Amino acid sequence: WGEKIIDQLASHAERSLGLSDQFLQITRAEQVLEDDFYEFELINAIENAIDSVDQLARQKNIEMTLSGIDEAWLWGSAELIERSVINLLSNATKYSDQNTTISINVQKQDSLAVITIKDQGYGIKESELPFIFERFRRQKESERAGPKGAGLGLNFVQVVIEKHRGAISVDSTYGIGSTFTVKLPILNVTGYQDEL
Repeated sequence: WGEKIIDQLASHAERSLGLSDQFLQITRAEQVLEDDFYEFELINAIENAIDSVDQLARQKNIEMTLSGIDEAWLWGSAELIERSVINLLSNATKYSDQNTTISINVQKQDSLAVITIKDQGYGIKESELPFIFERFRRQKESERAGPKGAGLGLNFVQVVIEKHRGAISVDSTYGIGSTFTVKLPILNVTGYQDEL
């Protein structure tokens, strides 16, 4: 009895701590200025994100593959972009069955770096797709089936991508999987970036 209550309290405390941390991350992302930005290499940030999620993926025997270009220089915050990719990869891992694959591909399209993250997970219902980047919005179906989330991870990703003058979109088939596409302006020779 007593042990059960302690476990519940610990679980609530952990959840509250996680929630505070996510709020802090979003606030920081919202307040970051372009004056704080610097040149950074995108593929390196993505590789760091993959390393961060690797243990979680291994627990479910999920393979993560990275393909595409070898380097792309951006103007922004490597830390914020890395955290965004971690959020996308964590979601893909949490909402995928064991023994599946998550593929990450990076290509250059004109003046953009295009990152696609494709999973073989539970997918998102069409009715829920328009709202997934909203704060506190969670997918009803996957929440019932899988781990509970605070509904802040994708909102953070959207805030960060928009701060970098980029765009994020999702294509998903319920029961088959999702593909998130992130487009970010590449640093050109003069250091100027075009907005999307």
